[in-house]
Amino acid sequence: MKPIELRHRILETVSKNGGHLASSLGAVEIAMALADVFDPEKDRVVWDVGHQAYAWKILTGRADSFATLRKMGGISGFPNPAESKADAAVAALGYQGQYFVDADHINLGNVDRFIEASDFFTIDVADYIGHTGSMEERFLPAIREAGRIYRHIAEKKGADNFVTEVSMDEVDEAQTPEELRYILREIAREGIPVQTIAPKFTGRFNKGVDYRGDIAQFEREFEQDLLVIDEAVKTCGLPDNLKLSIHSGSDKFSIYPVMGRLIRKYDKGIHIKTAGTTWLEENIGLAVADSDALRLAKKIYVNALGRMEELAVPYATVIDIDAAALPSPEEVESWDAETYARTLRHNPSDPLYNPSFRQLIHKLSESFQCYFNSFPSHMPRNIFWFLRLYHHLHEYVPPSFPA
Repeated sequence: MKPIELRHRILETVSKNGGHLASSLGAVEIAMALADVFDPEKDRVVWDVGHQAYAWKILTGRADSFATLRKMGGISGFPNPAESKADAAVAALGYQGQYFVDADHINLGNVDRFIEASDFFTIDVADYIGHTGSMEERFLPAIREAGRIYRHIAEKKGADNFVTEVSMDEVDEAQTPEELRYILREIAREGIPVQTIAPKFTGRFNKGVDYRGDIAQFEREFEQDLLVIDEAVKTCGLPDNLKLSIHSGSDKFSIYPVMGRLIRKYDKGIHIKTAGTTWLEENIGLAVADSDALRLAKKIYVNALGRMEELAVPYATVIDIDAAALPSPEEVESWDAETYARTLRHNPSDPLYNPSFRQLIHKLSESFQCYFNSFPSHMPRNIFWFLRLYHHLHEYVPPSFPA
């Protein structure tokens, strides 16, 4: 695509949908150079400021959907790293339905940074749930806080331009079907058009590992909650597409069949929000790549072990690490690649599999200490990229753009 064609495409879409015109028109050539020099699937490109990135979106797999810019279910007006990969995955699957960009753990303190990029908001009000008293005393403060957050998003984004989920699952005690009925009734009174609701179920939904708890009790609760959802739609005026949301934390092999059987029995949909385990698979791949990579994987674990309390405390309701089950740095240092991979890989039938080891590595995904420590070794390659980019930028001569 030529620069003039990119500019025409941006102008045509922004004239209909609104958006940042001048800044994106001025960054067409640099976007073309970046797309030519870098691999968008592997290399991270940071746009500062982000409203210059419309040409970059068109050039990185979003040309066919660019007309949906800033629309409900469409692409964001600002950079969104998940968006391009999501688009590519959806296209590969031939999926024709809607999909959304979720802003998770939303509260009034963090919501504004996600307003532009997201069209699905998980409003997390578990911290406002009381521990004692009547249902009104325990749940109404949380519901009213959810209402404040919802109205703030609606004012900024438009009430019809996003999906709302209310999350109450990150607490210690499961909510009964009677309590869910009360919660949904009060959500309706608060004026929140909730489309998915995430209550707390019996058992633990620890991230990256299987469900731990009473499966029979979970089945009873899940079935009853499906019926409560159906009742709330009919009696409270909530949206017809209201679904039960399960924050599975991924890999809940023992209860997925239960959920599948029950939603087929009642012909209901559900929303499963799962914690990504790509980082864990990449860590396994790192360990088996070669000896240098294995040393780096071991260093990642040692760093995680040294920061275990820091990493675990904020996630106390969704991880359960047995410190006594964790191997010492000296033991890990003696492992070969196969031992490291088998210890981390989620295969409950493998005697080497260690769920505490897996959960600890999972929670280190935010840490980049090892990356920064190894950064100097990448400097020659980065300099080479810079020189190529400089060369390409000087080859692109901005065409005259018609008034």
